[in-house]
Amino acid sequence: DDEAIEVTQTRVDLDTDGRHATVAFSDDWRADAARRDFTVNALYVTADGAVEDPLDCAHEDLDAGRLRFVGEAARRVEEDALRMLRYCRFLPRFHGGGVDAEAMAALSAAAHLAAGLSGERVAGEMRRLLGEEGGQIGLRVMEETGLSLQALGVSTQSDRLTPEIDRLVDVAMGDNGATWLVRLAVVMPLSSAPVLSSRLRLSRREQGELTKFDTVSPETEFAALTGQRWHQAAYWCHREGSLPGPQLIVAAARLMREIDKGHLAEIAAWVPPVFPLTGAVLLSHGVDKGPVVGAMLREAEQIWVAADFSLTKDELATRVGVSSKA
Repeated sequence: DDEAIEVTQTRVDLDTDGRHATVAFSDDWRADAARRDFTVNALYVTADGAVEDPLDCAHEDLDAGRLRFVGEAARRVEEDALRMLRYCRFLPRFHGGGVDAEAMAALSAAAHLAAGLSGERVAGEMRRLLGEEGGQIGLRVMEETGLSLQALGVSTQSDRLTPEIDRLVDVAMGDNGATWLVRLAVVMPLSSAPVLSSRLRLSRREQGELTKFDTVSPETEFAALTGQRWHQAAYWCHREGSLPGPQLIVAAARLMREIDKGHLAEIAAWVPPVFPLTGAVLLSHGVDKGPVVGAMLREAEQIWVAADFSLTKDELATRVGVSSKA
C-alpha cells in the first residue's frame, strides 16, 4: 500500500540525446519495451489485470533475480550515462542471478561518461542506493568498473559497509532521512567530505552533517565513545548537533571494529543533561556584558562536563571566579 505507482503512456523514441528524447506516443508495447533501460522494467499490465512481457525475457529475468539492460548494454548507457548508476541502484533488489557480464563490460567502458552528469542527478541515485540496507553490492560494482571515481570524484570503500554495519545504521537513525549520509560517511575515504559535498551539490545542512563524520580521527572517536567517560563524548556530539550513535558506527566501520550492540542502544537512548549556567546568571552576579560572558560560559561548560555533569550553577559560577551570591 505504501508503494508509488507511476502511470505513463507507451511511446517510441524519434531522437535521443543523453537524458533528452523526442518521442511519439504509440500503442506498440514492444516498441515501448525496447526503449526501457532494464528488462525487469518492461512488464505491462492490461486493463483486465493480465501481465504482458513483450520482450519475452522480463518474466524470466525477474524470476531469476537477474538485472540486464534491454538490448545492447553499451548503447543503453551511451544514451544516458545515469543508467549506469541506476543499474547499481537496482542491483540490491535483483542480484540473485549474479551481476550481468555484459552490463559490467558496458559500465567499465563508459564509466568516464558519469563525470559529465550533474551533481543533483548523481546525488539522487546515491540517496536511493544508500537510503536502505543492501547497497554494498551496488557500490562494489561502482568501484570495480571505475564508476565510483568518475561519478563521485572519490573511490568508495564498500567493504566497510558490512551487513552488520548496514543494519545498525537503520537502528541508530530510526526514521531519520539522513541514513544515506551515514552510509556515505561509512564508505567515503577519510577527509573526502569537501569533495563529495561539492560534487553532489549537497545542501548546507547535508554538508554540515557529512563533515561532522570527517573532523575527528576514527581512532579518537571510537575510543571516546566506548570508554568509561563515553557520556562526556556523547554530550559533545549532541552539543555540536550530531548523534553519537551514527558517529560510533562510522568510526567502527572505518576501523573495521565490532560494536557492542547493548552499548550502542545505551548511547542512542541517552539524553544529555542541560547545562545549568546561563549568561543571565553571570550578568546578575556582576559580570560585564561582552565577549567575557561567552568565554566564561565555555570554560564553565568544560568544567561541568569533566565533572560528569555534577556541579550546580552556583558551583560553576564560583569555579569561573564569580561570587554565587547576588
